[in-house]
Amino acid sequence: MVWARAVSNYRVGLGCLVLVYIALYGLLLVWTGFRPYVLDNNESYSALIHASNLYHLGVAKSFGLTDEAYGPNPLAHPYIHTHQGNMPRLFALVLYAIGARTIESQIAITTFTVGLLGMAFVYHYFAKTSGAAFALMACLTMMTDYVLFAQWQVNTYRVWHVVFVFSSLLCAHGIGGPRRRLWSILMVVNYAFLFYFEFIFVAFVSMFVGLYCVCLYVRSPSVLFRAWMTQAAGAACGMLTLLLQLAGYLGWAELAKDIRLTYVARNAAGNPQLLPELQQFYEAHNIVFWYNLVDSAPLRSITALVRTFFNWNFEVHTPVFSLIVLTVMVGACTGLIEWSPFGVRLRTIPDGGLRFVVRWAGRYDGMWSAVGWLQGRFLTGSDALNRRLLLALPMLRATLRWLPLLVGACLLSRVLVRYAVVAGVASGGSRSRYGGLLLTSVALCGGIVLSLGLSASARGVWRRLGRVPLHRIAMAFFTILWMERFVSKHHKFYDQSLRPLWLGALQNWVPDRMNQVAVLVAVVLATHIALLGTRRVLGAEQAARVVSIVRYLACGFAAYAVVYMLSPGYVMSGYLERSAPLTVFLTDVLVAGGFYVMVIIGGQPLWRQLRRGRQTPWQHQLDSRWGAGRVRQGVWCSLSRPTAARWAVSGLALTLTLFSMAYWIHLQSSYARLLPATHFSFLHILRDLPYRGASFVVSTYAAPVSSFTGQWAYYDRMISSGNVMLVDSGYLLERDARTYLWLADRWENRGYLKPRYYVCMVAQTLRLAAERLVDAVPPHSKCSSLGLVRNALSGDQEGLHHRVVVRDESGRDSWAILELDWEYPPYLEAFPEGAGGARVRVTLREREDGALLHVSYRYAHQEGAPERGSVIRLYRLMSNGTMKALRETTPRQPLVLPPGSTGQFVASVIPRTSSKSGREYFSDPFGAGARIAERLSQ
Repeated sequence: MVWARAVSNYRVGLGCLVLVYIALYGLLLVWTGFRPYVLDNNESYSALIHASNLYHLGVAKSFGLTDEAYGPNPLAHPYIHTHQGNMPRLFALVLYAIGARTIESQIAITTFTVGLLGMAFVYHYFAKTSGAAFALMACLTMMTDYVLFAQWQVNTYRVWHVVFVFSSLLCAHGIGGPRRRLWSILMVVNYAFLFYFEFIFVAFVSMFVGLYCVCLYVRSPSVLFRAWMTQAAGAACGMLTLLLQLAGYLGWAELAKDIRLTYVARNAAGNPQLLPELQQFYEAHNIVFWYNLVDSAPLRSITALVRTFFNWNFEVHTPVFSLIVLTVMVGACTGLIEWSPFGVRLRTIPDGGLRFVVRWAGRYDGMWSAVGWLQGRFLTGSDALNRRLLLALPMLRATLRWLPLLVGACLLSRVLVRYAVVAGVASGGSRSRYGGLLLTSVALCGGIVLSLGLSASARGVWRRLGRVPLHRIAMAFFTILWMERFVSKHHKFYDQSLRPLWLGALQNWVPDRMNQVAVLVAVVLATHIALLGTRRVLGAEQAARVVSIVRYLACGFAAYAVVYMLSPGYVMSGYLERSAPLTVFLTDVLVAGGFYVMVIIGGQPLWRQLRRGRQTPWQHQLDSRWGAGRVRQGVWCSLSRPTAARWAVSGLALTLTLFSMAYWIHLQSSYARLLPATHFSFLHILRDLPYRGASFVVSTYAAPVSSFTGQWAYYDRMISSGNVMLVDSGYLLERDARTYLWLADRWENRGYLKPRYYVCMVAQTLRLAAERLVDAVPPHSKCSSLGLVRNALSGDQEGLHHRVVVRDESGRDSWAILELDWEYPPYLEAFPEGAGGARVRVTLREREDGALLHVSYRYAHQEGAPERGSVIRLYRLMSNGTMKALRETTPRQPLVLPPGSTGQFVASVIPRTSSKSGREYFSDPFGAGARIAERLSQ
């Protein structure tokens, strides 16, 4: 019966998951025209181009590696990405071969096959370890996390992350079951494909699952050894395949150098000679490399490690929401620690697993000595009395059972006051704003009533008030004290430049007072759990599920910490700064765990009442006499009849649950509004004329543009400045047609220097969203502020006259398309050395009818265009410094000083071709002699 009910719950949850997934992501894709782009979806376009290159050009030149060249000309290939196996492009190749050759079809098929499979793996794993209810809750939390998860679920490359994380965990579970041979084969295959993927992600998953296997099979060394060996076999297959391909393309010596340079560039980039060495190596071998050089020395620390979670994950969820979830989960974890005659034990699931035991030097004496030492670390001054009272608890417990509880209540009230004050800071207020007498009084009374009332009601009888174990009071006190200390310091872990975002649009949907009350309610629930124990509050079955969640999180955080310490630069630049999916598999499960604990606490009394209504009279009589909870869960369990205090706790939990869920929904909808997935929806126009088949230079990653135009495109990081300089060899537009010109024939094909169009694309970021809220967007984040676009809009252009074809009119100013002008104007060369600085010379020759001016210059054009229609002008220098035009002629016509002309004169030349005019060049000032002036006056 129980099995049938579990299967039914599993199927219902899975059905709900599939329906919600299809509805949610179907709506997202329809909204964006199947071309979603939030912060970054370049890899979807890259995977399509990789598949096209592999399909049309084969493996002869590239050895089956990732060909990153964006262009149809076979001579431009290959340009290889050597730093990972890039497994997702193989699935894109399969889709390309069966006819899915547009980005829309690739994204749609991948989202509803690979993406749905990944979420099914997530659901199956958590249903197996933590029940169907939590599995559905975890899946819904992930799927609705707009920034850290949902945007990557429609990315044909990143969508594979969730598949590999949870397929590996499922294999770890299966290899210890009855069908070990099948699961061993599946694990080998899974790891072979995993290790043909991105290396940082591979390191995280393999270490995560390796530690997880230790937790599962620490009591079965043979199973643990088999799990590790199968993982190693699969890893060897994937790595050997990639190494053979790389050796075929580079050779073993160059491959070793490639690995060394890549690691050094991503983690130890302080050497100034590193950049030239990198450029020389990668350009010589046509290897793709992003020059995100990172010096990891300041990043490799525990503080920096902790800050990565707050600065790049919890800050996305806002400090207040993160504080609520963390508080509840800390209380649930602390409540798992239970006292036994042998020490403090972290209870785990009944069928085994990792047991964490903290043994004290003695029993009570050693325990309270440790308590006193910790108190001495955190409490000073007026807290000395509390510290002495706490050290005397073992003696007081033997005489007055109620006094330890009262002391604990007083200490708890003090912490609640501190917590209330700093919670105001987390909500954006100040200490003085939330430190009033009323709040202090409420916290004081609430601490005493909470500790006395809830503890007594848990027993069901007031006369057993003093029977709460001392270690539970200590755990509750230290939990709240730790949280108070944490909140007082946690602002240091957040990026304060994003305050307008999480104190404005994301957090101001309710008053600050309500946010503060929600935080205090979370403190109440955490205290309640820590004081009574997780098993008593949630029940033995639910506590075991919480333990499985904690085990998952502990292994994941440990794996992430190791990977981060090994390569902090790569983790930072490749994942955290891009909000790419890595830590989200931990933080979103943590959020779901907080939801789950709140829901269980809030729904338990109601569920028990409903269950009592379905019992037979005999069962009801038995439960009334002995207590159903006591029969099933041991002597620490409460009576099954809910008390008024238990209903009060349930009401608080349900209220906090509704608030948190409403907060979560508001958070995600706000992100969808601030960071719309239609950000680069204009890209589809590049599929039509005149852009189809045209070449482009782009201000960012070029793959999206090339996938639509079907022609070559590349990223130029300097052309956006629009600076045009005239040097001795001609006009020069400031640009970088070298670093990211990933086309193998770039040195032979001079056409790459003259792309037809330029596309300005400003990607969305969380910081840019915050800057928009306060109207402080920096110039480099608006296309119209970039020199190339600004000059084209104003018409203030010298030499090259680019034209704005179409631009973003939504007010975000995030994209623009310019038609580039590569028809250079003529210029005048300097005279040989010693002829002076001016590029125009004037000589006077006397004639019978006056003075003939001979203007000499050296016409030049950098592409050899002939001179046609150049203009020569004569100016008189006026006394006020201005120039007055006197004559205008051509080189073929004589220029004569007019009669009566005296003073200072200047001649100028404007060189011209049949279609372009150069700048106007002036001669040095010259004057008419007295005799010439006299002749001219006759």
